[in-house]
Amino acid sequence: MKTGVTQCEYQGVKVYELVCGEMTVDVAPDDGMNICGIRYAGHTIVTVDPKRRASGGTWGMPVLYPTPNRISAGAAHFNGETLPMIWQGKPLLMHGAARYMSFQVEQAEAREDCAVIRGFVDFVPGSDAYTYFPFHSRLTLEVRVYETRLEVTHTVENLDQKPLAFGLAYHPFFLKIGDTRFRTGARSFYITDENKLPSGELAPAEGIYDLSKPVSTEQVHLDHVYTQLPEGENSADIYYPDIHLHLALKATPDFSHLVVFTPAGMPYFCLENQTCSTDCHNLSQHCDHTGLQIVDPGKHSCGTVTLEMDPMK
Repeated sequence: MKTGVTQCEYQGVKVYELVCGEMTVDVAPDDGMNICGIRYAGHTIVTVDPKRRASGGTWGMPVLYPTPNRISAGAAHFNGETLPMIWQGKPLLMHGAARYMSFQVEQAEAREDCAVIRGFVDFVPGSDAYTYFPFHSRLTLEVRVYETRLEVTHTVENLDQKPLAFGLAYHPFFLKIGDTRFRTGARSFYITDENKLPSGELAPAEGIYDLSKPVSTEQVHLDHVYTQLPEGENSADIYYPDIHLHLALKATPDFSHLVVFTPAGMPYFCLENQTCSTDCHNLSQHCDHTGLQIVDPGKHSCGTVTLEMDPMK
């Protein structure tokens, strides 16, 4: 089985290309460790969107840290502290700033059974990262590519003298290929206002919101945060019957939420494993199901999301 790691360009982006068998994954450390290309058995599942990239929007499969989705009231609040979320002189209240940061690569190698890259970014006083998220800390992302699966593991190390609170998500833009279908067994979703900010109230996943059986990406048009994922099930499943491929999304228990984004008329859709709700820092002041992750001084927190390819018979 062929494995390899090569520095090259993919769709105009400087990447490390990781290859294992029929799986090829492109990772861009200078673009927030964006997993900007996923190809399996000759089929492209995730790719670069040049227009979204140029506009500063999300593209590929970025990590959203430390605040996935939106923040209310112009700032995040935790433990009596106001986090203004200023990135390079401007407020950034959507999806966190890690996706704009340059990660330092500390390992990139081909092994017998997989290809691996690991990179980190430090949040240290005086840096743009620390100004945005004022906790002395380190975020490390490790991407492993096996013959039929992709694993992404994050580690958040709290090097500060105070507790650190974060949310983290991955935002893959999956391409629609023919009659693409998906499902999730999530039992509820957050009710939101006109700005897509949650009140904390959950609604049961019933009617058009019931995604427990495969539905077409053209059949439902959603932009919702789901939760209460059943234990022992995949977070979500994607079915590509035209290319005979089933893609399973799996995650460690800390990824207790899933965003379902199926915009009408677009060539992509998103199923986003998240550790938390939208506005998790603020919502946690009066809600106990936000999934806000808290790391004590000197401790660390880890979690993994897996994308597994399974040929459909």
